[in-house]
Formats: sequence, C-alpha cells, structure tokens
Amino acid sequence: RGDHMFRKPFRMVAVLALVGLLGAVAVAPVGAATRTQTQGITDDEITIVALISDLDGLRDKGFNLPPKLTTGNLLRRWEGYANSFCQQLSQKGVRTGTSGGDCTINGRKIVVKPAVWDPIDATTYDQACTQATQDNQPFVVVNGNGYRQSSIACITVDNQTPMFYGESVYNELVKASGNRLVALGLNAESNAATTASLLQKAELAPKSAKIGILSGNEPGIKAAGDALEKELKKAKYDVVQKVEVNTLQADPTAINRESGAAVATLQAAGADTVMILIPFTA
Repeated sequence: RGDHMFRKPFRMVAVLALVGLLGAVAVAPVGAATRTQTQGITDDEITIVALISDLDGLRDKGFNLPPKLTTGNLLRRWEGYANSFCQQLSQKGVRTGTSGGDCTINGRKIVVKPAVWDPIDATTYDQACTQATQDNQPFVVVNGNGYRQSSIACITVDNQTPMFYGESVYNELVKASGNRLVALGLNAESNAATTASLLQKAELAPKSAKIGILSGNEPGIKAAGDALEKELKKAKYDVVQKVEVNTLQADPTAINRESGAAVATLQAAGADTVMILIPFTA
C-alpha cells in the first residue's frame, strides 16, 4: 500500500519533468532546423534512455524477488510515463499519435531504451553510464531511484547529456552539471540544514547532547555529513565525532562491518546521540 501511495505522486512529477525536458520538441515540426542538431532527436524518433536496475540478473543469482519485479517492468514504467505525456500534450492541441504502440509527438516516435546496472556490483554503474550516453546518445537519461550519485557526473558532466533524477543530489554536482541535471529531491546540503533546524525546534535532542555523525565518503553523503556537522555546530550543539564509512565500495557487507566498528569510535568520543546518514541501500 505504501508503495502504491508513492507511485502516484512520483508518476505525476516524473511526467511533469518530462514535459519540461521535451517541451521544445513538442512544438517543433518534423524537419525543423532547430532540432536537427540536437542529440537523440531525428525526424523520426526521440530517444530516451532509462537507467534501471538489473532485477532479472539478481534473480538469476538466486535473489528471491516478486514475479512482477522485473527489468522489463521497470522499463515499461517509463514507457507509461511517455504515453501519459503524449495524452497531456494531445489535450493541449499538440499533434500526437501512436506508432507500433509507442507515443509519437509531431511525427516523432518516443523510444525508451534501457541501460542497466547490477545493484551488487559497484563497477557496473559507470558501465551503465557508457551504455546510456555513448552507445545510445539519447536526448535525455532518466532514473527514478537507485542509481548512485557518484556516477551521475559521468552522464551530465563527462558526457554532457541531460538527466532527470528522482532523488537528492548535492550542490557541487548541480553546479558542475550546468543546466543538464533535473533532480526531484532537495540538495543534500538543504536536507542537512533542515535536519539541524528540526532537531533544534522540535527539541529532539538537548543542547547538552554529545552528538556523533555516521556518514560516508560517497560525494552526496559526504556533502550532507559535512553540512550537517556545520549546521549543528552553528546551532551550538556539541558534535564530538564524525565517522565516514567507505560507501563508495558499494559492498553492503563491508559497509555494515565498518559501521559496526564506528560504534566503538563514537562511544569512545562520548557520543550519546548518533545521526546516521548512510541509506540502507548504500
């Protein structure tokens, strides 16, 4: 039920994001000179690459996943967003239609292609970036959640490809990406500032608290950890220790082991209140 409640607003926002990214395409007729030089757009097609987790590969490795949780179904979700986008444009008077079941806008078929990563193999995130950008050269890359922040720059900076991302990012990445990155979540630094403010206003911890922070070295998590430490100290809290776990390795066993070892470090520093920034999917 909770997942269903999440999907409806996410679907709406994702469609709105695609509306913004494809708005210029929608009003450009086939053959328009302004679009012929745009990557991922021809007179016949608009190519979008969806970054999705290789769930079929996980199942092949022995993971027990629900039958409907497949790589193909993740891709079909984005195809559904494209079709919903088409319906919205049709109501606004833009010429839309279908071609082989795919949405068309002003005669251009929207083609959604997959680029997959293995959630338990950190090396596959950059491989997915290469597949998404260099192999397909799309108009835009999209991902709802799960793709590692440390590999986003491969798409938006190194390969200068626009990307829609459904999670939080961090200020340095936003600046480096220019106008090529659209993210739904608040920046990591804003999340940290809000957390510190809430801690104080709701009196979740007394000013006498000895605060420890369990952070990570992945850029987004580190940015949040650094910002949280700064904001807490600004609010006159006593931050006695911040420990950064190696989350870049994307090895859950190693991360759990290092997090366990961090407990002793935080205890030795006298921490009685610990703020954990490492997501359970790290």
